[in-house]
Amino acid sequence: MSPVRPDPAVDAYLAALPPERRDAMAELRRLVTQAAPDAAEVITYQMPGLRSPDGRFLVSYDAFKAHYSLFPASDEVVAACGPALTPYLAGKGTIRFPADAPLPAELITTIVKVRVRENAAAATARSSAKGGGPTMTTTPTTTTTTTSIDPFLLEHTDDAWARPVPAALMTARDEVTAAARDLLAIPETALAKLWAWKGGSEEEIRYGAYRAAEAMEAAELGARELLAPTEGSERVAARLVGPTTAARWDLHGVLLPLEDALLDADPGDGEWTVRLTMGHVIAGQRGYGWGSSWWQGQGYKVDDPALPPQAPKHLWTDLPDEATTEAEGSVDELRARLDHVCDMTVERLAGLPDDRIDAGARWAGFAVTIGFRFGRWSSHIREHTIQVEKTFAMLGHQPTEPARLVRNLLAAYGRAEAIAYGRAGADEAAERILAAAREARAATASARAAAEAG
Repeated sequence: MSPVRPDPAVDAYLAALPPERRDAMAELRRLVTQAAPDAAEVITYQMPGLRSPDGRFLVSYDAFKAHYSLFPASDEVVAACGPALTPYLAGKGTIRFPADAPLPAELITTIVKVRVRENAAAATARSSAKGGGPTMTTTPTTTTTTTSIDPFLLEHTDDAWARPVPAALMTARDEVTAAARDLLAIPETALAKLWAWKGGSEEEIRYGAYRAAEAMEAAELGARELLAPTEGSERVAARLVGPTTAARWDLHGVLLPLEDALLDADPGDGEWTVRLTMGHVIAGQRGYGWGSSWWQGQGYKVDDPALPPQAPKHLWTDLPDEATTEAEGSVDELRARLDHVCDMTVERLAGLPDDRIDAGARWAGFAVTIGFRFGRWSSHIREHTIQVEKTFAMLGHQPTEPARLVRNLLAAYGRAEAIAYGRAGADEAAERILAAAREARAATASARAAAEAG
């Protein structure tokens, strides 16, 4: 194994640090790269880090005023390091080493090696899954899953508030996305062909799409009933964020059928391309999360004369650029980035205590509450979903009927997911949604098979 090739961007990053931070950061860099010699050195999440050979995020690290941070403290890292790691844990995913003490070299090496094994195991599992054929997953769904880290959110929120997305919902997303892709594979001319569905009669193949959406609508009702007993005690923040995922999945319904080439098609008249609109949506959601997490900790009332006119400008120094970094990649990569930003923001803020939801903040210069800012998350996505549709019209792009059916299905899924999204004790509701997503997938797979057989 050859040593990690130094990245000039990391060299520049360290060179720009205050002199008193440089030596410790150089030592931290040496330790992590020695522990993962096959990794690639990068700037990731606006800080130095490493990626595994397959491109997966491995670790990142940075210097702060009173400590050095190493991300992430995954469940595997915590279990492997045991009590030796406990003094350095500072919330979910975050490890902090005091700036006035020597770096624990042996512990850092162990952390990185555990992450190497973790990523290798994930890559093997993914490879096996790809080689094992299609159809339904049997992944256990009784636990929750934490999305990729966002160091800013981790620094400005409390781990006690964390509401990770239930693993059942993550699996349900895979199922309903596969169902959507089944629909896109059906030629528009085949939609009127006959489909036996469950036998005993026949209906048009297009009903498979509506049957899938009906399953999700039933799941919405079922999930709502399951969570009704705790509705009154649920935190306001959790109730406010549900519409975010409904809006996000409606946008997915517009985007998933889109060919990558249309991302950069110029609609003219100075209007944004779809790519630039998506970069703005993603950056906006990330900014809402960062800004809300900062404002909630400042202790202002909305009518406080001392309420600052805006958040400090330095807060946004590391915010990825919406026209470049946030807008990179294919349609699927943009959709995945949107998912990450939405999920991480909700995970860290859905459990915000009720006494902070009325705290003072700013939006577009107006004095507003944190709750107002939370409500903006979904409407911002809706606003720019309409903008994408206007861009389609300017480009002369007309979605096909299968594409419209995909949007109907994914919007129905989003309304169901919104019931459990960000909620405490939502595992049973999430399982109900997963069962419906599997039912939806079965319907679309059968309809697709009928189209292909004809």
